[in-house]
Amino acid sequence: MRSGPQDEPLISDFSDDAEMAPLIEEFALEMPENIDRMLSHWRKQEMTALRRTVHQLRGAGGGYGFPSITESAESVEQQIDTTPDDLEAIGKALDELIQLCARVAA
Repeated sequence: MRSGPQDEPLISDFSDDAEMAPLIEEFALEMPENIDRMLSHWRKQEMTALRRTVHQLRGAGGGYGFPSITESAESVEQQIDTTPDDLEAIGKALDELIQLCARVAA
């Protein structure tokens, strides 16, 4: 079976920048904690806290060269803001974000 793009590591647009390398590595190392935090907020239905965590990832994603994380996090934020009672839509957007985050590589 061939692996698809969803199986490939997500590499920073700044991966060739030696000055960014330690920052990107730290971002990647913190990702499991960020994923756990998002999942915990989701399980507890803590939407304000979830939105805050996702918002932080949105900004950090772009800053560390991961525009796809920024875009996905924005989608989660929009779902929370515009359809707060549509847990299925929020959950789907969150799942997509978590899948991206799980692929982040230093």
